Amino acid sequence: QAAEATIKLYKNDNAKMLAGRVVQDCANLVLMENHTLDAAIRHGMSLLDSYEPRDWDDGKDERQLTVVRDEFVDVLTNAIEGVKEAHAAYGLNRIEGESEIFANLPGLELPYSGFPDFSRRIDTKSGKRSATIPQQPDWNHVCQVAGYWFGTGLMQTIVYARKTPTTKRKTTGSDDAVGYRVFNENNSDKLSKDALQGAINHIVAKCAIRENLLKSTDS
Repeated sequence: QAAEATIKLYKNDNAKMLAGRVVQDCANLVLMENHTLDAAIRHGMSLLDSYEPRDWDDGKDERQLTVVRDEFVDVLTNAIEGVKEAHAAYGLNRIEGESEIFANLPGLELPYSGFPDFSRRIDTKSGKRSATIPQQPDWNHVCQVAGYWFGTGLMQTIVYARKTPTTKRKTTGSDDAVGYRVFNENNSDKLSKDALQGAINHIVAKCAIRENLLKSTDS
């Protein structure tokens, strides 16, 4: 029982992470498999309903599950709209799903891998309704897509989606009615080639430390 309790403490999943996966899976159903939005919503809700919240965090995960269930339909709708807009900006008529990208970064021995959500160049992020969508991409997200850029040579887009506080949706501006926002090299310096290269330099420095730690061990 003590061992099981310890394992639960390190369980690397929660309701918010689940919601992100479900939004992506359901967006795939609509965007690539021609399912209706209603069918995708029903599928997503069934996945959320089958999730068993953590039982060791004083109900925090259970409360978060209630929030993400309330947000799900709006976040999914906004994510789909954002992904469509991102593809249109690149002139892409065909939407591809998640794929694994391998990159051999300079100065590192091990390959670097990642999983862009759509078409090897578009990644989606969802947020809580209480938070506003950022005016610029988050640094950690820039680092994530920088690996995709280095591995594919394709410029990258980040789509942020959340529950829309009102019925109004738009992609620019700073008011709280924004339900999604699309960032790419045309509207964000953080996704320019120079910025992505800077993020790669940061990644290489961090990963080099990890490789040296691995090589210094006996097993």
